[in-house]
Amino acid sequence: MNNNIDVSQHDSDTVINNGNLDEALHGNYNFLIGKVFSTAWHKVKGFKGSAWAAAIIFLIINAILVGIYEFIFPSIHSINVGLHFPEPDMYMHSILKQLAVLVQYFLIMPLIAGLWMLAIKRVSNKSFSYTEIFKYYPNIIRLFILYFIQTIIVMLSMFVVALIFGGIAYLIGASMAASMRIGTFFGVLPVLYLSVAYIFSIPLLIEKKLSFWQALETSRRVVTHHWFKLFFLVILLGIIVSISILPIFIGLIWSLPFTLLVYGVLYRHIFGTQYVELSETTPQGT
Repeated sequence: MNNNIDVSQHDSDTVINNGNLDEALHGNYNFLIGKVFSTAWHKVKGFKGSAWAAAIIFLIINAILVGIYEFIFPSIHSINVGLHFPEPDMYMHSILKQLAVLVQYFLIMPLIAGLWMLAIKRVSNKSFSYTEIFKYYPNIIRLFILYFIQTIIVMLSMFVVALIFGGIAYLIGASMAASMRIGTFFGVLPVLYLSVAYIFSIPLLIEKKLSFWQALETSRRVVTHHWFKLFFLVILLGIIVSISILPIFIGLIWSLPFTLLVYGVLYRHIFGTQYVELSETTPQGT
């Protein structure tokens, strides 16, 4: 069964097939990038205000957390020096900085989930609001575990692949510097693969209520069936956003909500959602 997106010509609504998780796991889905973009574009109207309000909230909270992070570590260093304590151990300092990054992601993962669900509700024609961004803090532990496990898997994959290929290069006569470059090149490949493969893990954990491991593996298995097409779509979105920044960021007014909606369209088309269709004769966003 191929769930091809049907883009209606009617201005007030665009029909999107509601996918199925079991079918998706078997690779029984397909999509045309042009139709995904067209469907998302039809949904931008009535969504820009909510999308930008949520995005600004996210950026402000993230900026505050980064500011606190930048303030604390110089303070720790200067306090130690001022009290004539020994210089902080480099490794301990690095560990503390990584812990601070983990705290940052612990606090912002529910906001990222909120952005996902805001877009999914819009493409499902369900009423939505920028306040959606705050609704997933009850899932903060599950979301953080998902982020942490995903990070560990990606980093371990990179390290193991780089070590294997770098070691092989060294054993067959390459210099240490060349071996490291070869290992680094091949180590990037699993990072690239997993970064795309895990793209739907957050909404699967929230909307489908899967465990963190089920969400990661379900996303990876489903995306792998059409990995190159999804990779190309992500690249195209990056190009669109980059162009929209020129010359004075005006294009972002449309490209940011459009990008969110593209991912929402893909999620609903591939996995389906629980939401009941509502009429779009009047905008439901705020």
